Amino acid sequence: MNNVENNNNLNDNNNEMINNRNKNLSDNINKENEGDTLRKRGKILGEKNPKIGNYKNAPFGTDNEPVNYSTWNNPNNMKMRKYENSFSEKNTFNDPLKKLKQEMSERGIRGIMSMRRNFMIEDFDNNKNINLNNLKKYCNDYRIELSDDEINDLFNIFDKGNKGFINYENFINELTGEMNIFRKDIVKKVFYKFNKNNLVDLEDLRKNYNAKEHPDFLKGKKNYYECLAEFLDCFEYHFTLLNNDNKYKGGKITLTEFYDFYNFISLCYDNDQSFENMMINVWGLKNW
Repeated sequence: MNNVENNNNLNDNNNEMINNRNKNLSDNINKENEGDTLRKRGKILGEKNPKIGNYKNAPFGTDNEPVNYSTWNNPNNMKMRKYENSFSEKNTFNDPLKKLKQEMSERGIRGIMSMRRNFMIEDFDNNKNINLNNLKKYCNDYRIELSDDEINDLFNIFDKGNKGFINYENFINELTGEMNIFRKDIVKKVFYKFNKNNLVDLEDLRKNYNAKEHPDFLKGKKNYYECLAEFLDCFEYHFTLLNNDNKYKGGKITLTEFYDFYNFISLCYDNDQSFENMMINVWGLKNW
C-alpha cells in the first residue's frame, strides 16, 4: 500500500515538474515573440527615426544616448527664433541710406530714372540742388518707406555744411554707386563692339539688343516686347535727360555716358556673375 502511495506522489511530482517546465518554456516563447514584435515595430518606425529599435536590450523606442529635454530644438521654438531674428534684423536695419538703396534696387532702373526726373522738375534754378522739402515730397509721392526722421537723417548725410540743400546728382550717384572694374570692363567691351570714332550710334544698340535673353524674359516675368520696350524707353529717356531734353546729340553717345547708364542697371544685380551673364546674353558676347 505504501509503495502505491509513493508511486502516486512521485507521479504527481513529475507531472508538476513537467507542467512548470512547459509553463516556463511557454513564457519564454511568448517573451521572444513579444520581443520580436517590439523589434519589428522599432524597425518599422525606425524608418522615420533611425534611433528607434537600434538596441536589443533597450526599452522600445529608446537608445543609450542621453535624452535632450531642452526646448531649444523644439520646432515651434525654432519658428519663434526665426521670427525673432528677422524682427530684430528689421529693427536694427536703421540706416536710411541703405534702406533707400534696397528700395531702389527692387524698383529697378525706372525707379532711379523717376527719381532723377522728379528732382530735375523741382530744380527751378537748374543748379542741380534740392532741399529737404523736395526730398520729403519725392518720398511721399513715390511711397518710399522712410519716416520723417529717417528722411531728415538721410538729408543730413549729404548736407554736411548745413546749407539747407544737397546736390541731387551726388545723391543719386551715391545710391547707385560706381561699377567695379570687372563690370566696367564688360560694359566697355559692349561699347567698343559698336564703336565708331569713340562714339556709338543708338540705332546700332537698338538693332542689336536681344530682349529674348533678358533675365525677366527667361524667368517668364515679362514678355519679349515688355523687355525690349523697357530697355529702349529707359535708354532714350536716360540720354534725353543727360542732354537737357535735346535729342541726345544726333543719337551718338560716349563711353562715359554708356557707363553712366549701366551704373543704374548695375544696381539691380547683386553679384558680378549675374551682371556678366546678362550682358553676355543680351549683347551677344558669348564668344568674347
